[in-house]
Amino acid sequence: RDPAGTDRVLSVLLERLAGIWGVTSAEIRSGSRRRTTTQARAAVAAAAVTGLGVSTTRAARALGVGPAAICQAIAHGLELLQARGINPDRLGKDLLKTVKLNK
Repeated sequence: RDPAGTDRVLSVLLERLAGIWGVTSAEIRSGSRRRTTTQARAAVAAAAVTGLGVSTTRAARALGVGPAAICQAIAHGLELLQARGINPDRLGKDLLKTVKLNK
């Protein structure tokens, strides 16, 4: 896999889900424990790992938390995405297309 490409896709994912949750991508990466921010971080973790196939270590690095936090956040993030009608697999495919088209 292309590390730079993965970074671009993660950046787009962060921006998109930050907007949906009404926070900034910087807040998500900051390690803030504010409820909305932690929910957005969990959603990004779930979408990155399950929808994009990113490793937990890589997702942790992108989100500014440890790999164990990503593992714990995935199940909660999937519930949060489902509650908002967001399918992580479809989101991942859409993001990959978007990033590929904007190369």
